Amino acid sequence: MSIIYFIFVLGLIVFVHELGHLIVAKSFNVYCKEFALGFGPVVWSKQKNETQYSIRAIPLGGFVAMAGESENIDDTIPFERTIKGIHPFKRILVMLAGIAFNFILAFIIFTGLILNQGGINTPPSAVVDRVVENSPAQAVGLQQGDRIVTILLPDGTDYVPNDFYDVINMTQIIGDTMVFGIERQGQVISVEITPEYDAANQRYFLGLFVPPANFKAISWYEAPIYGFSAFITSFMQVIASLSLLIRGIGLNQVSGPVGIFNITAQSAQAGASSLFALIAILSVNIAVFNLLPLPILDGGRVILTGIEWITRRPIPEKIEHNLMGLSMFLMLALFVLVTFQDVWRLLFS
Repeated sequence: MSIIYFIFVLGLIVFVHELGHLIVAKSFNVYCKEFALGFGPVVWSKQKNETQYSIRAIPLGGFVAMAGESENIDDTIPFERTIKGIHPFKRILVMLAGIAFNFILAFIIFTGLILNQGGINTPPSAVVDRVVENSPAQAVGLQQGDRIVTILLPDGTDYVPNDFYDVINMTQIIGDTMVFGIERQGQVISVEITPEYDAANQRYFLGLFVPPANFKAISWYEAPIYGFSAFITSFMQVIASLSLLIRGIGLNQVSGPVGIFNITAQSAQAGASSLFALIAILSVNIAVFNLLPLPILDGGRVILTGIEWITRRPIPEKIEHNLMGLSMFLMLALFVLVTFQDVWRLLFS
């Protein structure tokens, strides 16, 4: 069943992303030859008007084949119906549509989850509730009532947690020695702590019990407001994690398809709400990742189109192809790295 859940989670996110590209492209009369989920050999297809809708064998992505993006599409298509034949502003909208649809998917799921439970869980404060015996937290002397006011990261950055969940998230991202600034009886002291890796649950372990969240009942019409707030929180967490990765912090915690497969299996066992929450979080992650300025990604293509718009001339094909090749190499290198890390954790942790 795990593989089915994995295909469902990844497939839904990819479907929504590519659907965004398709809808906006067609609204500008761009010829779209194929809308595909997956890569590799076609296992199912259906022709509707001028577009073929297909499912391919490898469920790790998808694409919309638009005229002007590839030489493989019929060159008899009028130039004004190609992606390069429409105004640069419209092209940018087509490229950003997938990202926007992923954001909308996350917002809808967060709102639906809040409606389903009839309220929201307010995160507990960053205060130690209980300490596990024989744990890193007990070893360094953390006590009940200690308030974690700052976290000094390995690169010297001071991070201020808003709540206890921030402490948990930072622990998972860093996975290394940190210095907690602890407020105890009116004084602030520094405590150096190194989390242990819990191989059974594939998480880093401090030995702090998570305080219970406070449930707040809300009216149904408030759900979209809190759903949007949950989306913004998720978005900011991804941005914060990305900023750490750029500084070389937490690279060993980045997961690829294998890691996502394991997380999906765990979420499915926890129930439908947990699984859909994972879809919302991954949807935000994939959308932000696509904003990166690599020419092979939507964000990079937006930048290239913006340059064309400003200079009023197309980027030379040789330069564009070289940039695409370089970004493809970087993407493949990242894929190999995260897959290696996932397999290593799976086999040896």
